[in-house]
Amino acid sequence: MPGMRDERFQRTVVYICAHSDEGAMGLVINKPIDIKLKNLFEKIELKLDHRAELAEQPVYFGGPVQTERGFVLPERRAALAYSMLAPEAWSRVRTIVQRTVASGLVYLPSSAADFAHPEVAPLLSKYVRGSGGIDAQRRVKVMKLLWDAVGSEFAGRHDLYEQLYAGGWETLRLQAASEAERSGRLAAMEALADRCMDDYDLDGWTSPAWTDAC
Repeated sequence: MPGMRDERFQRTVVYICAHSDEGAMGLVINKPIDIKLKNLFEKIELKLDHRAELAEQPVYFGGPVQTERGFVLPERRAALAYSMLAPEAWSRVRTIVQRTVASGLVYLPSSAADFAHPEVAPLLSKYVRGSGGIDAQRRVKVMKLLWDAVGSEFAGRHDLYEQLYAGGWETLRLQAASEAERSGRLAAMEALADRCMDDYDLDGWTSPAWTDAC
């Protein structure tokens, strides 16, 4: 950053995470420190058992502010894939819960006072209990929790948030397509589609991989 005299920023590349009238936030991404990822994970008592290839990756000096905090910059391809998947995933989760639990989400007492009512409480214990030894109070609490997550006003707002927080439907796909084109992966995808379609014509298989097998 040529405009800054602070030696901690000399010859640095800063990834700008946020910039507004209230200020800016960025991470230095080209200054490794004498700590490997395995050392950091040991310090916070996490394991890298299934990701041994990450053990020797360096940890970087992100900047002089709030050095006790850590940040992970996701690989761009994974981040773009997630940004397109996540808006679909939560809506699908809601649908699965609603179809699986069905009327259990609404077949519930209207008040906790029902469990103290001398006539209603025995009926709840008999007809609203769960399976596997789950009593009525426990089952009702689970159903209330699911309702809050998938059926309430909050759930509706949260669903909308999940669909739109990363950007509009078209914008997300344009970003992914642009990144694929820039990186060369789009050409590889198109080549794969062409190879698949070139395997056959109107007379049948054309690829030796299939004609020899037949």
